Amino acid sequence: MTDLPLRGGGTMKVLWFNMSKAVTDNFELKPAVPNNRRMSVKANPLTVDGRVRFFTPRFTGKLLGLNQVYTPTSPPPLPPGIPVPVLPIVFTDVEIQLAYVDCVTLTAKDLLNRP
Repeated sequence: MTDLPLRGGGTMKVLWFNMSKAVTDNFELKPAVPNNRRMSVKANPLTVDGRVRFFTPRFTGKLLGLNQVYTPTSPPPLPPGIPVPVLPIVFTDVEIQLAYVDCVTLTAKDLLNRP
């Protein structure tokens, strides 16, 4: 968990995930846009690679078929700073309230941007 600085001042409590790579099939981002307009950015798949960092106030998904919900007040049961095993960890049915993402490379196949 960390405090993510906000534009204009203040901070937001978020979970911070580090990984070498993340691949999302059927990716969809619904960003907040002015005047209550809706926007959707889709890709299948979307890959982020190289020193990937996700910052999120809420992460849900299934791990080995079991529902998982992680927030800053209910983080994953991992000691902070301890790397997880080299084996890939696969979540399904993932929904992330993405506050910020940082990576070296983002690749999006069949990128579609709809208002």
